[in-house]
Amino acid sequence: MSVAPFRSDQVLLKPSDIAKRLRVDRTTVYRWMDRGELPFIEIAGTRRVLAAAFDRFAERRKKGVSLEEQAARYV
Repeated sequence: MSVAPFRSDQVLLKPSDIAKRLRVDRTTVYRWMDRGELPFIEIAGTRRVLAAAFDRFAERRKKGVSLEEQAARYV
């Protein structure tokens, strides 16, 4: 049995990790998830965010571009 090599884009972040990085309350992170602004996966009833997805989200947030605005650019 072989183990797949580790890839940095497969790192999973907890909502509390994201809250600390962005200096917001953890409930804000859950709100972004509930709105579909921050994609997540659910593992055994807990939410996790791929580091690559967080990086894209943080970049959009830094630029002040909402998910809706970004989607409208591709229509």
